[in-house]
Amino acid sequence: TDDEELKVAYSGAIALIVPSLYEGFGLPVTEAMVCGCPVITCRHSSLPEAAGEAALYVDESNVYELIDALYKVQNPEVRKQLIADGFEHANKFSWSKMADTVAEVLVETAKTIKNESTGIGSPLWGEFRKLQAQIQEKLPPSPSLIQVQPTQFQSTDLEQQLRYAEAQLQQKQRELQEAGSTLAAMQSNQFWKLRSGWFRLKPLLVPVVSLILGINLLLLSTAMYADRTLVQLISFVSPVQGNLFFSLGGSLLSIALMLGMVGYLGYMKPQVLRRVRIVMGSGGLALIGLTVLQNINLL
Repeated sequence: TDDEELKVAYSGAIALIVPSLYEGFGLPVTEAMVCGCPVITCRHSSLPEAAGEAALYVDESNVYELIDALYKVQNPEVRKQLIADGFEHANKFSWSKMADTVAEVLVETAKTIKNESTGIGSPLWGEFRKLQAQIQEKLPPSPSLIQVQPTQFQSTDLEQQLRYAEAQLQQKQRELQEAGSTLAAMQSNQFWKLRSGWFRLKPLLVPVVSLILGINLLLLSTAMYADRTLVQLISFVSPVQGNLFFSLGGSLLSIALMLGMVGYLGYMKPQVLRRVRIVMGSGGLALIGLTVLQNINLL
């Protein structure tokens, strides 16, 4: 993958996830920020320096934190702020600044070596050089250039290995081209386009539908208890009209549905929101079921 393809990949990604336990510097983090890609990472080794405060940090061993971060990074406001902070933080790094820093360290090191208490003049350094010389004396002499020249047999064997490697490379290239053609055909398929569109709309569609259903159910359950006209209409079908517990159950169930939008907007952690919705939904269904059973017994 060349630099241009890498830029396209970063720019089109939802986020760059770097749950590494160790990084030399974390160059992919800075590359992603330069391309406007939000970053989700951990506080290990050099990653806090590479990402600064322009990333979402998670515990690499906690799956729920990572899921929560993936929800947050799709929130338009959070995403916009991460991208802006990423651009600002990435500008702090450049190869010219790095060269100046390295040069400064080298100059300071050279000055330190001149000190009599450290550097080459140190007794410890002299002992080390003596030990190094003794080890080198005990090592066998290195082979001459004549000794390492390949024989005709070795040359033939190397040529065969090279031809085999070239054949393998050509085969892999053909397989890669076939895979690319298959993928292109799949992506141009109408079903694939519909599927991709569904997955893009699904994160928003499900919370919106839950919100609409919740609002309608809340209005209906409230009206069943308070609105006389609706109470009279329902009384012809069901004896649960005007029952406070039935209305409370419907209200709890409707609120549980509406909380789906809260999770989409990133105002609550997914695992916490899931538990709250389960408790409220179960409580609402229990109240509705209890009311229905009581009225069945009365009949």
